[in-house]
Amino acid sequence: MLTRRQARLYEDIADIYEPLPIEVKSGSKRMADRKTSPTPIATNVRGMYVSKSESADGGSPVGRSEKDLVNFTVDRWRCRADQRRDDGTPLEIGDLFVIHLKTSRHPDKEGWWVCQGGAKMRPARARRPINTQTVSMKKSLKPYGVE
Repeated sequence: MLTRRQARLYEDIADIYEPLPIEVKSGSKRMADRKTSPTPIATNVRGMYVSKSESADGGSPVGRSEKDLVNFTVDRWRCRADQRRDDGTPLEIGDLFVIHLKTSRHPDKEGWWVCQGGAKMRPARARRPINTQTVSMKKSLKPYGVE
């Protein structure tokens, strides 16, 4: 159940795909191909896409400041901490999960992102429970084998 604030802010819809276990044929795991599940593990997840694109005007003394570096910019996805997978188990977004944005009026509709690192949970305060997980993600192409 979303809080009133989350219902207002979490207007983006996404499907979430899980990485498959690494198949090591020979050599190092670093050289193994990473594969993603062909079907989403969670569909129509409500959340908030936070773009962290850089701009060349104004210039910051720290970090990137060129627009052509958008592929290296890390965005964020926020959703409920108690979000469920389609099979009813808890959804814990982690490293190499793939997020497919499906919001109809969003400029990045049908975009694909790969998560980097595990989700950060917002701590409970006073009577508020832990209710938000945030994951960093990087713009990507549609993974091979995804329907």
